[in-house]
Amino acid sequence: MVKISFDVKKFEGQTIKKIGLSIKSDQAMDFKAINLGEMTLTNGQKVAPIALSDAKVTDEAFEEEGTVGGFRLSWKSDANKNNFSTYEIYQLNDDGSKEFLGAININAFFVNALKRGKNINSTKFEIVPINKAGESGHSVTTSVKWPDNSLAKAAFVADKTLVTIGEKVTLMNQSNLASVKYKWDIDGASPATSTEKNPQVSFDKAGSYSVKLTVINEKGQEDSVTQTELITVIDQPVELTNFALNQSVQVDSFTNESESGPKAVDGKLNTKWCAVGPGKHNITIDIGKSEKINQVLIDHAQKGGESPDMNTSDYTIEISKDNQNWTEVVNVKKNKLGETKDSFKQTEARYVRITATKPTQGADTAVRLYEIQVLGQKNS
Repeated sequence: MVKISFDVKKFEGQTIKKIGLSIKSDQAMDFKAINLGEMTLTNGQKVAPIALSDAKVTDEAFEEEGTVGGFRLSWKSDANKNNFSTYEIYQLNDDGSKEFLGAININAFFVNALKRGKNINSTKFEIVPINKAGESGHSVTTSVKWPDNSLAKAAFVADKTLVTIGEKVTLMNQSNLASVKYKWDIDGASPATSTEKNPQVSFDKAGSYSVKLTVINEKGQEDSVTQTELITVIDQPVELTNFALNQSVQVDSFTNESESGPKAVDGKLNTKWCAVGPGKHNITIDIGKSEKINQVLIDHAQKGGESPDMNTSDYTIEISKDNQNWTEVVNVKKNKLGETKDSFKQTEARYVRITATKPTQGADTAVRLYEIQVLGQKNS
C-alpha cells in the first residue's frame, strides 16, 4: 500500500473539476489491475486520530464441515463526527500479509463465507480506523478458532427400509470428509460385513435388522453409529400406501388460497404450497390415525416446472403419535434435486412435520412444495 500527498495550494480559490493520475514504473508490470483507495482533500488542519479497543467475535457459524465460516465482529471506538471516516477490516495471514475484507461506518462487521485455508486452526482479524484526513489510527485485532474437522464422524441412510426376502438394500454413507475407511456390520445380511463406502446387501429371513457403521480417519481414530432395527424384511411384497393424500394439514403460513397447505397433498403436480417471509417454514400432515410409515417423497419447485434454484436446500422430517412429542427421522442439507425420497426406520406415527430450514438454493426464503407423499405399510 502506497500513500501519496500533493500540495494543491496553487489552486486556491479555483474549482477543481478533474484530477488525473499518471502511473509509471521502471520495471515491467505483470499485474492486471491497480486499485485506488480513498482520495481526500484537506485544508491542512490536523485531524485527531481514532483509537479502537475491545474487539471481539460476537457470533460465529460454520458450514461445509468446518471449512467455511461466518463471523460477526464488534469493537469500541473513541471516534466522533469531527474526525470519523470509516473502519477497514482485514484478515491477517500467517505469512505476514493481510487481505482487505471490507469497510463499514458502524462498530460491527459480518465476515461472510470465509474459506478456511489448509492446516489453519485460527484466523486473526484487524480493524483499522480511518479519520477524515485518511490517516490510520490505533487498530485492534481479534481472532476466531476453527473447529477440529480432522475427527471422523459416522452417518448413513438406507435407500429403502421395507424390503422382501432377497431384495437389495443400498446403504448410503453420509460420513464426513475426515472419514477415509469404513466398516459395516449388518445383522442377518448377506454380506454381514463390508468395507465398501456404499454397500448393497440383502436378507434371507423376515425380521427387523440393525446396521452399524464404524469410520476411521487418517490418524486411526474411530467413530461409530448404530441404527437399531433399521431394515424391516417381509415375506411377500406389499404396495406402499400414500397416507398423506388429501389429508388434513397445518402450515406456518401460505401466500394465498391457491397456494395453501392442502395443495401439497392433493395428488397434483400443478398445485403447490408456498410460504414466504424470513425464517423456517413448516407443514404438518395428519394422516388420520397411526400407521406404519417408512418413507417420504417430496416434489420440490423444479418438479413443478420452476427453476432448480428454488428447490428446497435444507429440511427436516419429524414424526409423532400425538402432535406434541416429535422424533426427527430425516435431516437433509444441501439438496439440489427436484424430487427427493427419504427412507427411515418403519415406525408407527400419525403426524408428519416437514420443516424447510433453508427453503431454496440461495437467499430466497420462500418454500415451494408441490406434492408430499407419506408412504408405509397399511395396518391390517
